[in-house]
Amino acid sequence: MDEKVFNILTRYSWPGNIRELENIIQRMIIMSDEIITLQNVPDYLKYQIPASTDFYKSLKEFEKEHILKILNAVNNNKSKAAKILKIDRKTLNQKITD
Repeated sequence: MDEKVFNILTRYSWPGNIRELENIIQRMIIMSDEIITLQNVPDYLKYQIPASTDFYKSLKEFEKEHILKILNAVNNNKSKAAKILKIDRKTLNQKITD
């Protein structure tokens, strides 16, 4: 099993309990050649929202983190970041300081 597949399986909450896990693994084994890869993982598992403390973050916190990631990617060039985010540079500055 590919490590990425293992990570996906371990972060899922498994509301159907161990039977759901068994069924998924059996299906992936049948559908795979030798190694179970991301291609064999059902979409609803691939695109799940990770169970973490992020669930309790506010929209403002997510927004600020995203802005900081964009700024980091453009070497803190606020004009470029504002353009990517499609906001005014003044708005960008305000969102960073809030």
